[in-house]
Amino acid sequence: MNKKTSNRQYAAALAEVLESAKPKEQARVLQEFAEILKRHHKLHQGNAIIHEYEQVMKKQEGIEEVEITVAREQDKKVVDKIKKMFNEESEFTIQIDETMLGGVKIKTADKILDGSVLTQIKNLKKSLTR
Repeated sequence: MNKKTSNRQYAAALAEVLESAKPKEQARVLQEFAEILKRHHKLHQGNAIIHEYEQVMKKQEGIEEVEITVAREQDKKVVDKIKKMFNEESEFTIQIDETMLGGVKIKTADKILDGSVLTQIKNLKKSLTR
């Protein structure tokens, strides 16, 4: 790995090596990994690499992080309906954004579903001005 290696790449490499290592070898693998980070002047990125490692492991386990953003507190039934669209293993965070007019935004690692009122208005305006 070189200086252009991303934190996610370091995390994915660590996950791959740890997965194939026997439990007794894992401490040595971690020590060698720390040496690699030191050699590549990446120790200061340790927390970010750990965060990326956690993301890689969650993805391998089928756990998806889902961030739901709404304008105001929602009824539990509404939130439950949104949650049913995702895997049971998903971890949900609900954000309140009072600057939103209404609607909902749902963000996952690789998708953003924007059902906010403002976006709907912009889309309507775009379709009417074509």
